[in-house]
Amino acid sequence: MSELPPIPQRPTPIEPAPAPPAAPAVGYVSAGGYSSTLPVAPAPQGRRRHVADIVVSSILLFLGLLGAAGAGVTAAILPSAMQQQYDDYSLGTFEPTADFTVIQHSLWIATLILFLAALGLTVMLIVKKRLSFSVPLIAGFVTTVLYWALVVAALVTDPALGDAINP
Repeated sequence: MSELPPIPQRPTPIEPAPAPPAAPAVGYVSAGGYSSTLPVAPAPQGRRRHVADIVVSSILLFLGLLGAAGAGVTAAILPSAMQQQYDDYSLGTFEPTADFTVIQHSLWIATLILFLAALGLTVMLIVKKRLSFSVPLIAGFVTTVLYWALVVAALVTDPALGDAINP
């Protein structure tokens, strides 16, 4: 008979590598071997600053500031503009009514409030690194519509001027 090949011997088992030290729990800090029981906020995920958004927002806010100043000037000279209309139609002297005074004050107060709200919200969004150009854009649109609505209301609600234009 022929000899059988030798049976391969199993290698001796290798001992497993020692386990790494336990990592601290998520949200907790260990320093110097001591575990803290105080949670630590996770590192914020960085957002990129949108330079173009900041530039466009700044330009729109500057235009909004000019618009708010212009609305203040318009509110201040509105009585003299009405007097000019009275002179054109030979209506005598313009006497502001209570409605006219409310419209005049509403013109600059509403414009100022809208500008300050847009400024605050835009700055908050820029600090949070979010897109913000739409805030002054929308505020500018709303302010423009409100501005012209109040100026037209001042012209239309005057009874003497209304009778002179529409006899």
